[in-house]
Amino acid sequence: MIVRDRMIRNVITLNPGMTLTEAMRSVTRQSYAAPGFAVVLDHMTLTGLVTEFDFLKWIVQGRDPDKTILGDMRTSKPHIVHEDTPVQELLDLYTRRRFRRFPVLNEEEILCGGINEKQILACLPRTELLKHYRVLDVVRKPIPMIAPGHNYRETAQKMLHWHRGCVLVVDEGILTGICSERDMMRLRLEPDWSPEIMLEDFMRPNPVFIEPRLTLDEAMDVFMKGDHRRLPICEKDGTFRGMLSMTAILNAMADSQRSHQAVLNPESVPEPGIWVNPIHNHAILAFNEKGGALMGLTEEQISAQLITADQLVKDRAFWDALYNLLIHCGEIREIEVPAITAGGESQNLLSRLRLVKTPSGEERIFWGILDEA
Repeated sequence: MIVRDRMIRNVITLNPGMTLTEAMRSVTRQSYAAPGFAVVLDHMTLTGLVTEFDFLKWIVQGRDPDKTILGDMRTSKPHIVHEDTPVQELLDLYTRRRFRRFPVLNEEEILCGGINEKQILACLPRTELLKHYRVLDVVRKPIPMIAPGHNYRETAQKMLHWHRGCVLVVDEGILTGICSERDMMRLRLEPDWSPEIMLEDFMRPNPVFIEPRLTLDEAMDVFMKGDHRRLPICEKDGTFRGMLSMTAILNAMADSQRSHQAVLNPESVPEPGIWVNPIHNHAILAFNEKGGALMGLTEEQISAQLITADQLVKDRAFWDALYNLLIHCGEIREIEVPAITAGGESQNLLSRLRLVKTPSGEERIFWGILDEA
């Protein structure tokens, strides 16, 4: 898959001679589904990238938006990609450099679109293990939670301090509203704006939320189908538990170890790999391409639960014994596993086995196959 297949074409362009007021008006006209950034063009040359958080920062700094020129402000140097750039390269760039917003140029080196975290997220592999990974596992702290009673100035300062693009308004443990950097920009453009306006008067009440029981796979569906970049996590009665963002999911991918957390990008594991549930019939949760090829596994078999990890070893008591051992030692770096492929072929496999826990306490066994013994 290449960038052209995923890019957004409605990228906002700004010029250095604009005032911040003019630039904010251009940016806030876009829908919530738009990329969330704008590019600065100086005589058709791409010179900078501006995010909504940049505008929030300038507001907190006390810049007069009617008198301050965009060209006088420090903007990010954009990392440019082309239409034919493989999407996998964007995943690698995010992993190494945390780039998540990319202007896209065509073969004539002319701006033709943009890519943000939603498009990158859409390219992540949907493995079975995603169905066992809960939304609370990737919640980033500190959570940008604020109580009613704060004014515009205080709210903006807290967002900048936390380096967060929104705040969640929680009153005695119950979620009552949300306010994003775009909401702050729009309010700043109002003729009756005042830094003393109270949060309750400009927050968006009764925001959409997801429940803690949702898997990461289900949450990703919500992100892909809607315009959300962040989703509060609440119980059915509105009790606030946290916030999930698309960036948090990407961070989990980038920070993953070569274990159960590689769920977000299993192909990043170089050796053949299989992820196993240590209980519940030792279900196979996921495998990478090399692992599937070596053991003769298919996604159809796993989805229909036609084969379990018990069927991949000669001794059906192997996984229970291994689990009890890993509880005490955590990892076995090299062990010979008498294995059987899905096709019935016997092999002795030199393996690395590791027990890991998600932040919510769910346990996983990662089976990395080093070589045939």
